[in-house]
Amino acid sequence: MIQTSILNYYHNLNLAVGPEQVSPHYESLAKSRRGLIFMFAYFTTIEMVTALGGVHHNEWFASLMFHQKFLMAFIVGYAEIRHFALLPGPKFTIFYDVFSHYEANQLLNQWQDAAELICSKHIVETKRQIEYMRVHQEYRFIKKRSLMNYLINQRLNLEKHFHNRTITMLGNIAKFEESNLT
Repeated sequence: MIQTSILNYYHNLNLAVGPEQVSPHYESLAKSRRGLIFMFAYFTTIEMVTALGGVHHNEWFASLMFHQKFLMAFIVGYAEIRHFALLPGPKFTIFYDVFSHYEANQLLNQWQDAAELICSKHIVETKRQIEYMRVHQEYRFIKKRSLMNYLINQRLNLEKHFHNRTITMLGNIAKFEESNLT
């Protein structure tokens, strides 16, 4: 018999998903930075032994220890900083290599979106200028059309005036001839 409770549903869902996924590159801090922890313990031991032995007044030994600490700190510092900065050389784990390739691919994939966002700010002004040009061309068309309508109306008014004057003159001539005949 199939149970249809919500708890049974979540139990089956957990069985289908499987155990909680753990990152394959997971390491504890002691394992991932064991060189740094060893160096700290080594330097602490050297400082304690030299302080107890009173060798700080021995310049040769003190300079030798300083150079050794400097070189170890430089090498380990260089190895650690390469995980956080773009310094040449391979990373120490495959994870950092895959991660840096992934980030580079993401940067290249998102470049077009970023460029489009930057360009969209400039496109707004360009579209306004195009709109001004369209309005200006429309204004020129309306101006030409208005001027043409005005000239046509003036021509029609002139023809009408000429026609009326002609009729008036012919009427006056006809009246003058009638008055001379009588």
